[in-house]
Amino acid sequence: MSKKLLVVGWYGAGNLGDELILASICKWSAELSTTVTATSVDPAYTTKTHGIGSVDLFEINALVHAVRSADYVLIGGGGLFQTHQEFTYEGLFDATKNDIASYLRPAVLAFQFGKPVIMWAQGVGPLDTHESRKIIAEVFGTVDSITVRDQGSAELLRAAGCNKEIIVGADPVWAMPLPVTSAMTLASPARLRIALVIRPWDFVPDWPNRLIEAIRTSFVANDVELIWLPFQTHEVPNRSGSDVPFIKGMMQQLGEYSQELCIGKNIAQCVEVLQSCDRVVAMRLHAQVLAFRFGKPTLCIEYDQKMSVQSELVALVDDKRLRLDDSQKRWNHAFSALTLTAESGLLSERLPELFDSALHHRDALHQFLMTEVRQTNALAAENWMSVWREQKMLGMLSEMQSAFSFSMREQTVRISALQAELMELAQKNELRLKEIAECKLDNASLIAEKQNLSNQLTVQEHENALLKDRVAEQIVAVNEYSAYKKTFGYRLQKKMRKIVKFAYRGIKAIYWMLPQVVRNVLHGPRHKFVRFVRGLPAPEVTLSEAASDLPWVRFQDEVLKARIYKGIFVQELVIDWNVPLYQRPQHISTALGQLGYLVIYRTDNWAGDDVEGFREVEPNVWITNRHEISSLHGVARSFYSTAYANTPELIMENGKRGLLVYEYIDHIDPQISGDAENIKRLLRLKEFAVGGGADFIIASAKRLYDEMAQFVPHEKLLLVPNGVDTKHYRDPKHEQYKLPEELVLFHENHPNIVGYFGALAPWLWYSIIRDLALLRPDLGFVFIGPDYYGGVSNLPKLDNVLYLGTVDYKVLPAYAKLFSICFIPFSPGEIAKTTSPLKLFEYFALEKPVVVTSDMLECVSFSEVLHGDDVNTLSIAFDKALELKDRPEFKARLAFLADQNSWAERARSMEVIFNREIK
Repeated sequence: MSKKLLVVGWYGAGNLGDELILASICKWSAELSTTVTATSVDPAYTTKTHGIGSVDLFEINALVHAVRSADYVLIGGGGLFQTHQEFTYEGLFDATKNDIASYLRPAVLAFQFGKPVIMWAQGVGPLDTHESRKIIAEVFGTVDSITVRDQGSAELLRAAGCNKEIIVGADPVWAMPLPVTSAMTLASPARLRIALVIRPWDFVPDWPNRLIEAIRTSFVANDVELIWLPFQTHEVPNRSGSDVPFIKGMMQQLGEYSQELCIGKNIAQCVEVLQSCDRVVAMRLHAQVLAFRFGKPTLCIEYDQKMSVQSELVALVDDKRLRLDDSQKRWNHAFSALTLTAESGLLSERLPELFDSALHHRDALHQFLMTEVRQTNALAAENWMSVWREQKMLGMLSEMQSAFSFSMREQTVRISALQAELMELAQKNELRLKEIAECKLDNASLIAEKQNLSNQLTVQEHENALLKDRVAEQIVAVNEYSAYKKTFGYRLQKKMRKIVKFAYRGIKAIYWMLPQVVRNVLHGPRHKFVRFVRGLPAPEVTLSEAASDLPWVRFQDEVLKARIYKGIFVQELVIDWNVPLYQRPQHISTALGQLGYLVIYRTDNWAGDDVEGFREVEPNVWITNRHEISSLHGVARSFYSTAYANTPELIMENGKRGLLVYEYIDHIDPQISGDAENIKRLLRLKEFAVGGGADFIIASAKRLYDEMAQFVPHEKLLLVPNGVDTKHYRDPKHEQYKLPEELVLFHENHPNIVGYFGALAPWLWYSIIRDLALLRPDLGFVFIGPDYYGGVSNLPKLDNVLYLGTVDYKVLPAYAKLFSICFIPFSPGEIAKTTSPLKLFEYFALEKPVVVTSDMLECVSFSEVLHGDDVNTLSIAFDKALELKDRPEFKARLAFLADQNSWAERARSMEVIFNREIK
């Protein structure tokens, strides 16, 4: 008697890769006399295409009947389980929800009915949410057999918590017999036939424009014939879309070329068209595999990690591999190279190995189909819906119990604190009564003592009044200087420059002719006064450091003219280079310098730069206070959305002089940007950029990017979040740094530290910090960073809270290594939603679990980041973080995220601005 196999996957959408997978399952199952039924988004299409039974994937009653009727259930193959789309527990139980978890519903039903289940030829990942990894661990950990198509998928399953045996083999299409075609006789000798297997992909903006430009730049219209071959052609309303409309839009833009749209009616026709072409541009995994099997010169557009894995399996040369976010120059080079070579670009000796490896899936399927058929679980068969609902309700009950448990814990802690306060008051009262009872002083001595105290108080009040007057004088002086800077300094800046510029060269020439000691005397007092006003200590400037500053003429001769760079990047005024805590401008500048660009970083010597001319602070990075660079042409100039010193008039004073880059870093808000005058200046700068003044706009957060996308075209817009200098945070020298005794003692009393470094600013959620410190006396809370607008005064004064002040960036990792948990407690609101914190990626590099408040959208987009929106959920997040902090797989994942979000990667993503012609 024939056995029955139910196959679950993305079938019926006309996706050639998935239909090839189903065809291989049907063929290899037939070898053991097994009848196949498949789930489908269009059952009629599947039955017609493969000649098998099919059932609607989203029709719950039909699905239940199919699972009950089957002897075995197979989930696969292909890249079903990933978080490019929603992947939730709710999707398991809600039959109306189009969710990745819907592919696991048949497995859940099979477990209830006692059916054997195999996860077959899976490509797993990415799994970017805690919920998706938990679902995967639970379901994959219960099945009878697992095969995956690459080692990365196996490692991801193990990291998610699946401890089952996992068989690894190449994609089944490497080994399945292909339809016999006459394709070898179809190639046209007149023109080079280039197959383009392209798909829509909205996760990376602007890549279609790079594709069109690469074709026009690299392919001569009369020499090539473009064969557009969509791999997903069957549109099912509200379920699946077709590649065809997207491809037609591409074809319209290339009307000058000879083009053909080939929509295959079946697998054989699609294979025949692909085999008839001379070259292949593949943006579908199975187009890539088929092209490799046919030995075609192939350019792979690796939109997903699964395609990168296939390229690495065959050792494909780099010239035949592209990422969607690669520069236009690299796209043009890759397309040009494709027309010039008749070689496939891969190691042909790998093909037999891949064929044999792919047969592991066939062998595992055969072994699975030879296991004993089980009897259906009678109870589940009679009442499957009750079991279904019960599982869902058990999950909800568990969550309620957990919340109740933590609520009781909170109440217990509060009661204990009140009892302690009452006991302390009782002890004080008892002590005071004892003092009164033992007091032996007579009235005369009491009167004398009172008079003496009164005299002392009068003297003290007089001294306080004098001190108060001196403080008031200092405040007035600082306020007057601040008002001068905001009004006279800004409004007359342009006029003052015109007055000064005539005398500037002569004065500077005389200055540099003076002896070094005299120059130090002249230039020192001004900077000390500025630092006094700003409350910063004056750093020492050595004679050798000052002597190393190059004047403009030498900088031109020795740097601008004598060296070769990939481009020149000018960072307009934003913050001084030498500040205690390095920020985005310094990091981006350093990274661009390491990539071979010349970076000129402008400073007004407000804090600690003390540069007179040009000084190299990092390889290819020069800081300067000289205004001659305003006249440089052929450069990219960056001005920040947070920099008050820049105005549209100053930026355009000497003409455009290259490309202008507006970096939209923070939401413009009074808490960040200061008073109304500052807000007005920043908004004018933003309007200038959006209105066409900027050639490129860089947004540091997705919400800021989306805001700008409403006003400017995508080709002018880049998303470049903050990053991390991984080398600095992993430097072993930090292990040897001697920490302050205050922190060491605090750590001894509080082994589990919740740490924060960054500005103690108004946008921190101080009330929740206080509540958490009271609720969790078992944790120590450490804060490091400068005081912004009195933020430190809002920190709770508790035994388990420690503020360490500002710590130099150079030794900051040594302090942070004591943290058990890293914390970013921004208040709910627009600032939290639009901020990409540097410290998030620095915490990743430290391999510490991160807890944030839920409004921090840039942070919670990483599934590894824990979050909460009140004291209870944040306390729960702390407990989860303590569970994770020592797990090797979790620490490895954080290290991987740090590498993916390094400043080097951020700088590479900015290179596109240099690909546009700079005037």
